[in-house]
Amino acid sequence: MHPPIDRLRQRLDANARLAWHSHAAPYAALVLDGNYEESGDGGRRRVGPGHLVVHPPFSAHTDIIGRRGATVVNLPLTVTQALTLQSGLLSNPEAVLDRYTADPFSLSQVLGSSVTPVDQPDDMPDRLAAALALPGRVVIAEWGADQGISARSVTRHFSAAIGLPPAQYRWRARTHGALRAVVTTAQPLIEIAHDWGFSDQAHMTRSIRRLTGRSPSAWRAIVSD
Repeated sequence: MHPPIDRLRQRLDANARLAWHSHAAPYAALVLDGNYEESGDGGRRRVGPGHLVVHPPFSAHTDIIGRRGATVVNLPLTVTQALTLQSGLLSNPEAVLDRYTADPFSLSQVLGSSVTPVDQPDDMPDRLAAALALPGRVVIAEWGADQGISARSVTRHFSAAIGLPPAQYRWRARTHGALRAVVTTAQPLIEIAHDWGFSDQAHMTRSIRRLTGRSPSAWRAIVSD
């Protein structure tokens, strides 16, 4: 049973700052008016009317609300939907809400064909967040040297902008990336572990269990039901 739109609508107070928080359940925030900046898993996003922000299961973030506040509708998604849909801009958000009201189960089809990716902040913390989200290893001192910034300054500015130090962000990004592969592909678990930089399959399993409370095998059983 999907809740009606009125129960999914949320008003965010002007100039408020929401502390770092996590969501076990996946959802997509559709911004109807106002604006805010969100920082967390996935880096930073500045969003306004018509933006759709997809939140995978067990994602976390902090929000700084603009001076006019904001109204959002938090649309529930399945785990697979949240791990395959992308954030971006909707040309007709009201049509999406109407479609959800008429047939909530068709939501992913509508969103998959109507979201346009948008450019987001691109300063040092955002470039590092993008690098940390890739499977390869990132050495902060080396990365900072390439940018002409000390490792200490990199860590300080990144933590202030994103809300987490680089090492913790990297752990979360790597674990989310592995979880996405576990849920959306049939790739052997040992290969996923290797691709995402874990020392072995057991290491990946411990990380996914720590983040979600379930093992990779349990997640595959859930999505295959």
